[in-house]
Amino acid sequence: MSISNQGFVQGAETSAPDIRYGVSANSSGGNKWLASAPSQCVSYASSHDNATLYDQILGSTGLASYGVRESTAVKMNKLGGAIVYTSQGISFMLAGEEMCRSKDGDTNSFKSHPEVNMIKWQNVVDYADVVSYYKGLSNIRKHFTPLTCADNSYSDAYIFNGNMTDASKQIAFTIANDTPGEWSKMAVIYNSDSAPTEITLKDTSVTEWVVIANGVSAGVEKLDEVSGSTFTVPAYTALIAVDKISFDTAGHECVDEDPKDHKCDICRKILSQHTGGTATCISKAVCDTCGEEYDELDSTNHNLEKIPAKDATVTAAGNKEYWHCKDCGKYFADEKGTNEIKLEDTVISKFSPEIIEGKGQSITAGDKKELTFKSNAAFSDFVRAQLDGKTLDEKNYTVKEGSTVVTLKADYVATLSAGKHSIGIVSESGTASTTFTVNAKAEENANNDTKSPQTGDSSNMALWIALLFVSGAGVIGTTVYGKKKRAK
Repeated sequence: MSISNQGFVQGAETSAPDIRYGVSANSSGGNKWLASAPSQCVSYASSHDNATLYDQILGSTGLASYGVRESTAVKMNKLGGAIVYTSQGISFMLAGEEMCRSKDGDTNSFKSHPEVNMIKWQNVVDYADVVSYYKGLSNIRKHFTPLTCADNSYSDAYIFNGNMTDASKQIAFTIANDTPGEWSKMAVIYNSDSAPTEITLKDTSVTEWVVIANGVSAGVEKLDEVSGSTFTVPAYTALIAVDKISFDTAGHECVDEDPKDHKCDICRKILSQHTGGTATCISKAVCDTCGEEYDELDSTNHNLEKIPAKDATVTAAGNKEYWHCKDCGKYFADEKGTNEIKLEDTVISKFSPEIIEGKGQSITAGDKKELTFKSNAAFSDFVRAQLDGKTLDEKNYTVKEGSTVVTLKADYVATLSAGKHSIGIVSESGTASTTFTVNAKAEENANNDTKSPQTGDSSNMALWIALLFVSGAGVIGTTVYGKKKRAK
């Protein structure tokens, strides 16, 4: 067979009749040749020195270079494996087919270099999904007697869609099984078309199905359920389903030699539940048997740490008593962790600061004298200093620790006007404030006195002088008037 030739998995419709007859190991029907029993037929997709299945797919489709993973080619490889494992007869495969082995397109490698024939074990990793798929197909085959029966006991158990000789990209059939403890019926559909296809089974005796193999996974566990007899099969995919009743009630005796998975080794039914372990607010319980997490988180199981109450001071905030979970980070007002709160709800604000040194100071205007004021606020909380409600330029004062000490520089103090002033030391926790007095100079007071109105008796002296002057003038006037009168 040339590596350029295409078969059913690549979409060759004319190969469908050979596939149908091969499904029953060519032990029934009227194909080109006939085996007397399935035990005389070997079913395979690749073998010996010929091309590997994956090389045949790539060589005939040109989807990718040999040895390169290509998604459609991988689907075709899985489809080829599914056809072999769901056919009667002796199943056979070339070593490495389950990991998409490549011989770089060599179709007769019996005398090729060992490097061509060697199995590249890295493919087990690179094609892990294909390896798992082949394992699942093998498990299905072991659990369904008609596929491995050596004689013709099940030759009449097959019902195919359409005629055996029809050319098609789809093949569908059902297989009846009377073996106790196994699935009663299996439906198998191959779709080698490049598009999804809806297929309705000819055998409609079963209307509830459990899908155990699709284009992604294969095995004896449920992947999906389908009601009715119509299935949607993806491109280049084999779909395998079994009747739901027998899947759920298979009569075998369940065994679990490895209890760590809690499942029957045959049907994968769950035989035991997870037990043990303790769930917390951040982690699920861990099963004592299998070591896996299970169930849900326990939102009430916290790792609580008590935070004692602390009084607030001027330099530090305080807090109410509360509990903090060291795992999930939540805060609670009670030791049982039932009353969740926010951290800010526990905070007691710092006390407002006050001036503790330097209150009520007094200086004379023009004095070059430093004025120092001390706030009991923390030095680290200092924001600024202000005088009479206005922010002071930093060049006019110094600030230092202990707690917060602000000193007005002497040169600046000398410029202050006479009168009462207020100083504020602003901190993050508030403003500490007080007042001080700048007294006027003595000579200014004297000048002010001369301009002041007189008080007491002296304030009427001018009036007495004026009255005296008026009286004198009157006397003089009277005297002159008397002399003139006598002269007459």
